[in-house]
Amino acid sequence: MKRMLIVIFFTTVNILFSTIYYVTQNGGGNFDGSAWENSYPGDSLQVAIDSTHRGDEVWVAKGIYKPNSWPHSLSPGPEREMYFAIYTDLYGGFSGSEIDISQRDLKNNETILSGDIGFVGDNSDNCYHIMTNGRYGSNVTVIIDGVTFTGGNAEDTYGTGSAFYNHDSELTIRNCTFHNNHSIFLGGALGNRYNYDYNTYMIVENCLFYNNSSRYGGAIFSNGESTIITNCTIVNNTAYDDGGGIYLATEEYEWEVQFGVNEVSNNIIWGNNCDTQIYQYDTGYIKFYFNAIQDGYSGFGNYFLSSNNEGDTNSPYFTDTDKNDWTLQSTSPCIDFGVYWNAPETDINLAPRPQGLIYDIGAYEFKNTEPNATLPSVSTLPAENISATYATLKGDVTDEGNAQVIAKGIKYSTSNGFDPETEGKLVRLLELIDAGAFELFVTNLSPNTIYYYRAYCENKFGYSYADNELSFTTSDSIVINPDANGIVYIKEEGTGDGSSWSNALNGYELQNGIDHPDATEIWVAKGIYVPNGWPLVDVYHGTTEREKHFRIRPNKKLYGGYNGIETSIDQRDIKENETILSGDIGVKGYSEDNCYHVIYNGGTLIDNSAVIDGFTITDGNADGTLRYSTLLGGGIYNRACSPRISKCLIKNNYAIVGGGVAVGSDPAYPIIENCTVTGNIAELYGGGIENEGAYPTIQNCLISNNTAGKEGGGIYHWAEYITFGDSDTLKIFNSTIVKNIAPIGSGIQIKSDCMTGFNREIIQNSVIWGDSSAFTFEYEALYGSIQTISYCGITGGYSGEGNIDLSSDNSGDPNSPYFSDPESGNWMIQEYSPLRDAGVWTSNVPLSDLAGFSRDAIPDIGCYEYDPTSIEDTESVLPRTTELYQNYPNPFNPATNIKFALSKSGKVELSVFNIAGQLVRKIIDKEMAAGYHNVKFEADDLNSGLYFYKLIAGGKELTKKMLMVK
Repeated sequence: MKRMLIVIFFTTVNILFSTIYYVTQNGGGNFDGSAWENSYPGDSLQVAIDSTHRGDEVWVAKGIYKPNSWPHSLSPGPEREMYFAIYTDLYGGFSGSEIDISQRDLKNNETILSGDIGFVGDNSDNCYHIMTNGRYGSNVTVIIDGVTFTGGNAEDTYGTGSAFYNHDSELTIRNCTFHNNHSIFLGGALGNRYNYDYNTYMIVENCLFYNNSSRYGGAIFSNGESTIITNCTIVNNTAYDDGGGIYLATEEYEWEVQFGVNEVSNNIIWGNNCDTQIYQYDTGYIKFYFNAIQDGYSGFGNYFLSSNNEGDTNSPYFTDTDKNDWTLQSTSPCIDFGVYWNAPETDINLAPRPQGLIYDIGAYEFKNTEPNATLPSVSTLPAENISATYATLKGDVTDEGNAQVIAKGIKYSTSNGFDPETEGKLVRLLELIDAGAFELFVTNLSPNTIYYYRAYCENKFGYSYADNELSFTTSDSIVINPDANGIVYIKEEGTGDGSSWSNALNGYELQNGIDHPDATEIWVAKGIYVPNGWPLVDVYHGTTEREKHFRIRPNKKLYGGYNGIETSIDQRDIKENETILSGDIGVKGYSEDNCYHVIYNGGTLIDNSAVIDGFTITDGNADGTLRYSTLLGGGIYNRACSPRISKCLIKNNYAIVGGGVAVGSDPAYPIIENCTVTGNIAELYGGGIENEGAYPTIQNCLISNNTAGKEGGGIYHWAEYITFGDSDTLKIFNSTIVKNIAPIGSGIQIKSDCMTGFNREIIQNSVIWGDSSAFTFEYEALYGSIQTISYCGITGGYSGEGNIDLSSDNSGDPNSPYFSDPESGNWMIQEYSPLRDAGVWTSNVPLSDLAGFSRDAIPDIGCYEYDPTSIEDTESVLPRTTELYQNYPNPFNPATNIKFALSKSGKVELSVFNIAGQLVRKIIDKEMAAGYHNVKFEADDLNSGLYFYKLIAGGKELTKKMLMVK
C-alpha cells in the first residue's frame, strides 16, 4: 500500500538585508535599538516601528507597553486617541537575549500591549485603539506574532477593533491573546474592514480571545476581501446583538472586485454571550469546517459542543475556565479532531503540532506522550457502468486507521503503472465515510481509451493510495438515436441510446442529447441531473470544474416532469415527477464547489423557439468575477439570447448579481412564463431576476422570498445599454412579486438610461407587495423613459390607471390583499381580496393562471385567478400543526371567511358565540380530512357586535374574535 504521512518541517526564513529593531521595557546602552543591549525603551516602541523599512522587524521583550503618541496627527489630540501604528512585522515573547526568533518563550515572556493609559482598571479613559494599520490610506502588509492585547475601548467614531483595527491592509496575526477589550460597534477585540481602494486581507491563527465585547462580533468582526481564521480559541466574549464570538460579513462589493478566500477551520468557539456564537451576514462566501462550536454550526466536519465545560461527551473540557486557563484536558473531544489543511506548525505557545495522532482544535495543542498515527487502507475494485465518456469507479476502505475517513477518491491515468503521487488525475470528494466499498462517477473521459486507476482515501492526518491498479476501456462512441419524431428520452440511470423510455439515455449524457443534430425535443424523466461539460466556451467562460453548465440549443425543446412512461407532453405531472437540474457537482450540500451557473445560454440564434420547460433549477453559485461573467445568474444566465423558460421552479440559487436568473446583452428577448422564482439570493442586485440591457417578458410568474443585498429583491432592471429607438425594455404581466427583501426596491427596482429615444417599462395586472419600498423606480435618463404601470396592486401605491394602493398587512382593512396563507407560501387570493376582478383584459393576458385555472372575463391581478374550489387544493404540504386563522374581512358585513388548518384527519367542530358566551351558530360538526380548509360564515340574522369563533380539533381548542358591523 502506498501511503503519504504529512510531515512537518520547521524552518526559519530570514529576509536578506532586513534589519531588526529591539525594544525592552527600560531600554539599554545608547537606546538606538540596534541590539538587545542597545534596545529602545518601552516608551519609544512607536519610534522603533517608525524606523523600519519594508522587510524589517521589531522584536519586543516581555513587559507592558502603552501607546503614547498620535502617529498620524500633525498635532497632539486627546490622550484616548493615542495608539500604535504598525507598518512592519512585530514579534513579542522575548526575554531580551535571543538571537533567533525560534528561541522565544511566549508563555513566560509575555509581551503586553495595553490600552489602559489612565487610571489603572478604569476603562473609561483607555485608548480607543491599541494598534492600527492602514487606517489613513496606507496599504501595508504586516505580521503580528506573540503579543497580548488588553484594555482597548473603542468608543470613538469608528467603534471598531479596540485592540487591533485593520483597515485597507494585509494582516497576519498569530500566537496572540486578546482579552478584556471593548468596542461600541464592531469587533470587541479585532476589527477588519474593507475599502474599495485597497486590499484588506486578514489571517488569524493560534490566537486566544476571551472576555471581549461589542455590539456585533464580541471578539472578531471582519468584512474584508479575505478572512482566514485557523486554530483559535474564542470563548466567553459578548455581543449585544449578533455574533457572540465572530461576526463575518461581505462588504457591498463592486463587480470588478476579485473575491478572496474566506475560511474558518480548527477553531473552538464556545461560551460566548449572545443568541449566536457566529453570525454570517452572507452565507455564500465563507467555509466553515472542523470547528468545535457551542450548539453546533453547519459546515463539513464541525463538532457540536454543549454549554457545560464538563459533564458529557460534548463538553469541551477546558482546564480551568474560572482562571482563564483554556488549555485542554485529556478528555476533551477537541483533541485529535482537527484537520491538517492550513493548520499551523505550532500552537500558541510554539509547541509543535500535532502532539498526538492528529491536530487538535483550538489555540492549544494537548501534549500526548504516545503518538500513534495510523493511515487508512484502501484497495481498488472493478469499474462498472462504462460508456464512451463516463464510468463508475470503485474502491474499498479496508481500514480507517486511527481517525474516520474524511475523503474518498480515484486517481486515474492513461499510463499503465503510473505513479499516483505525481501522475494522473485525482477525483476526490470530501465525505465522512465508514470502512467498506465506495464508488465515484467519473465523467469527461475519451471514447475508445484504456484508463488505469487506483482508489484513494484520506483521514485527518494523511492519505493512502491502493497498491492494486486496475483498468477499463471506454466504448467507441456515444450512441444517441432520436425516435422518428426527433425525441431523445433520458432517465437518471438510463443505459440505452435514447430512442425510447425503455432505452433511455443516461442522465450524464443530457447535454449530448440536447446537442444531437437530429434531436428536436428532449424528454427528461424525474431525477437529479448535474452538468458534466462545457457546451459554451467563449471569452466569457472557461473549462474549470465550476464552469460546467447546461445549455439549450437553437430550435431545441427541453421538457422535464416525466415519470418515464408517457407518450405525449400533456401527460406530464411536473409537480409529482420533479426533474431537477442541480449545480451541486461536488460535496453534496456544500455550495463552494457548485457550478457558477446551472444553465448558461448564449448566442443570438437562440430565439423563443428554444424551450426549457418543467424543471427545478437549483444550487447554482455564481460567486465568481465579472471578467468571466461567473458572478451573474446562479440558476440561469442568458447572454444575448431569447429562450422561452416555462413551468420551471427556480429556487435556492446564489449570485453576486441575479441570484435566480440573469439576462443581458442586446439583442435578447427572453420569455419567462408560468415560473416560480423563490429563495434565491444576490449579493448586490436582483435576488430573483436581474436584467441588464435585454428585453425580457415575464408573465404568470410567482417571484417570492428572494433577497438582494443592495437593490431589487425580486427583480432588478437596468436598461442603460438600450441605445437606439423606442423600446419596450421590460414587460411584466399577471405576476405576483411578494415577500422579497432588499434595502432599495424589495419588490422591483428599475433604472433606465437611454442614449437615443425612450425606454418603456410595462407592468400590468401584477402584484408587488411587501414593505414600503416594494416598488422603486429610479429615473437616470439622458433622453427619457416611459413607464406604463396599470391595473397593479402595489404596496404604497403607484400612479397609473387601475392601480391599487395595497396595505402591507395581509388582512384587516379594505386594501389588504387577502392572500390565502402567505406564511405557508399560498399566494392565491381569497374572495374578498381587492385584487379580484380588478385587472384588465388585453392580448397580453394569459388564458390560464399559474395553477392552470382559466382566467375570468375580468381577470384578477396577479399570477393566480380566484377559484373557490381551489382554495383547499393549492397547498402542497400538509400543515404541521392545527391552526385557526383570523377571519377576513374583519370587521365584516354580512359575511366573512374563516380559515383553519388540520394537521391530521378527525372530528371537527367550528362554532360561533356571542359576547355572553351563548352559542349562536355551529358551522361545522363532522369528520374532516387533514389540510387547509375555508368556510364562509353568513351573519345576516345577527346584530352588530363582537363575536367569538372556536375550533375544536385534534385535541385543541382555539378561539378568535371577530367584529360584525352593520
